[in-house]
Amino acid sequence: MYRPPLYNDIAASYVTTLVDCLCDTVNNRYSNIIMGDFNLPKINWNSLRCPNDSVSKPLLNFLIESGFSQLVSFPTLLDLLLTDYDHLICSIESCPPLGHSDHVCIKFSMNFSYIDRNVTPGSVTDSTSNSAIAERPRCRVC
Repeated sequence: MYRPPLYNDIAASYVTTLVDCLCDTVNNRYSNIIMGDFNLPKINWNSLRCPNDSVSKPLLNFLIESGFSQLVSFPTLLDLLLTDYDHLICSIESCPPLGHSDHVCIKFSMNFSYIDRNVTPGSVTDSTSNSAIAERPRCRVC
């Protein structure tokens, strides 16, 4: 995803449309990943705070209310990797930019075999170890 680095009425309208689109797309039946260049330097991802403006605040509110976490902990040029299921991403690393880009590449691995040792409703029992394997939320690419 790319959000232009603007903070004006056009940017506010863009963010409203983006949040509406994400509301329609994000689904509790699936694990969701959102990534891209958000151009949101006013958001403090450690404290989950930002100015009360019409660009940063609506997007941050949506992400918090939808249970998303920002997983990139190394310096980037405003590039983010967000998910609503932290166990889905098992490693994240910074790689050199491609070509003449001023953005680092973000390399990450996805974990599709998260095992929950506690029996939970809707779980499947692994007969070889008698442990419960939690049903994983499915993933889809949009």
